[in-house]
Amino acid sequence: KFNPNGTITRQEAATMVVRAAKVLGQNTAAANADRTLSRFSDSAKVASYAKEPLAYCYNSGILEVEKTIQPTKSILRCEIAQMLYNLLGSAKLL
Repeated sequence: KFNPNGTITRQEAATMVVRAAKVLGQNTAAANADRTLSRFSDSAKVASYAKEPLAYCYNSGILEVEKTIQPTKSILRCEIAQMLYNLLGSAKLL
């Protein structure tokens, strides 16, 4: 559903950012996504569709490594802006 005033979660944001990375021509395959995410205490909360996108975001520096992923937490606009900035930097567009 289109909901312009709604919120999105961190895992939903990572999935969208990875789709944008594909449009930019980046190889977004994340081998061993479960192993990458296992270092986070809340990795079991990540939805199956978001495992590879989140792993890619952490491996490529789009998301900074912290102690937890907080996959179902609503993401802030400033966090999305930083993710997009990091994506453009990794694609050498900045």
